[in-house]
Formats: sequence, C-alpha cells, structure tokens
Amino acid sequence: MLDLTTTPFSRRGSYVAISRLAAADGRPAGIYLRSLRGPLVGHSPLQPIFHIQLVRDGEPVPLKESANPTALHLHSDDGHAQIFMPSPEIVRFRLHGVSLRLEMKGSMYDYVTPCDGDRWRVVICNEYETKLLFTPLHGQMRVDAAWRQVRADSIVIELMPDRESGAGDFAMEEFAVVEQVNEHPPAADALHAVESEYRAWLDSMPPLPERYVAAGREAAHINWSCMVAPSGSITRPAVYMSKGRMVSIWSWDNCFNAV
Repeated sequence: MLDLTTTPFSRRGSYVAISRLAAADGRPAGIYLRSLRGPLVGHSPLQPIFHIQLVRDGEPVPLKESANPTALHLHSDDGHAQIFMPSPEIVRFRLHGVSLRLEMKGSMYDYVTPCDGDRWRVVICNEYETKLLFTPLHGQMRVDAAWRQVRADSIVIELMPDRESGAGDFAMEEFAVVEQVNEHPPAADALHAVESEYRAWLDSMPPLPERYVAAGREAAHINWSCMVAPSGSITRPAVYMSKGRMVSIWSWDNCFNAV
C-alpha cells in the first residue's frame, strides 16, 4: 500500500501525480491532482492543480484513501471512487454512489472551454503549462468557471454518476500542446492492462534474498512510477528523483536509482 503523504500515486511515463498535501498558504489539506511539468520552483513547487473531494447531495463528504501501484481508491460512507492511469497521458475516474469534485483556484490566463461531445478542456498557463481534457464516458459533468477579464478565478469540475445506476466513468487526458485522439476501452479492460504492465515490470527485476524482497518491490515501484516520457527538453524516457518534492533530474542522483 502507498502512503500518499510520502509517495505520490502516478505511473510510468506520466506527468500527473496525486498526493495528500498538508494545509499551506491558504490551501486546505487534502488529496490533490498535481502537474509535473514546468520548472517546479517558486512559491508552489508541488504544483497542485485540483483539490479532489467526494461529494454527496452537493456537499463534500469525509474520505479515506487506499492505494497500490496501479489504483487509488477513495472511500466514504456514501460511496467510493477508483482512480487509475491506463496510459501515461490518461487518468480514469470510476464512481459509485458519489460524485467527484475537482476544484482549483485560477491564476493568470487559466481558463476552461467546452469541446465537442460534452467534453471540457482546462488550460493552465501561468506558473507552469499543461492542458487537461475531460470526457464523460458514463455519467454527467458539471463545470463552473468564474471568468474575470483574462482568467478564471476558480474552476470546479464535478463528475457525477448516472442517476439510474449510480455508477460513473470519466477520462482525463493530459497534454502539453494539442490533444490526441485516444480510445477509451471499458474500465475493467483498461485497469487490467496497466496491472499486467506493472506485473511485467516486477517480473523483469533481478531476484533478491528473502529479507530484501519488500524493499526491492518498493524500489521497483519508485523507479517505475517516477519515469516520465520524452517531452520538450526531455528527449528520451527519464527518471525523476521523485514525483513528490524532488521533481527533477540530476545525473548523480540517477546513480541512486541505478543502485
């Protein structure tokens, strides 16, 4: 199991991570979806984008999280959500009995626009640059963005389950410039694919004495989840030192990853 206060939930190749962050600078404590693009310096190096909450009847409800390398679960008394990353650029949200709210405080030039087929595009371009495309696969979305001249003061995206079944399925695609055309297979198939990918990674690791097996699995997960895909100045697959507080690349630190 992962402790999201120290080990973000992410996957090989992704520039997105999910962490539990403490309250700071007016930011409430909670679960946050974060961007790993940009300088990751300045007053907010963790680069939180959205505060993630479970919602019932329009109000946030208390939640607890549990996570393994391939899936993050958010639990409440009213229902639950499952979050996983079938590919580096895609995050899937599965809901049962509750809605999931993503809320951010906007900064200069941040905005959200509707796209075809009930999809919404979020553009973040002040301290760092990334774009997110939300697609409802099963259920409805509600978007509220208070616009003020050259920015959205706040952006709230609520993913709501189907009223009859109580279940929901949504995709979020992260991209730097132009979104790609991605297929979204059934959630169970998509989850099985990333589980199989991670098992193949573990199977490729060298055998260890029994006393080192647990530490070896943790190291294998960190190396797998801290990889990012080529993008911009990163011209080949690379390993960040961490997707938590040391989000960058240093040659001498890569020696620790190799060891």
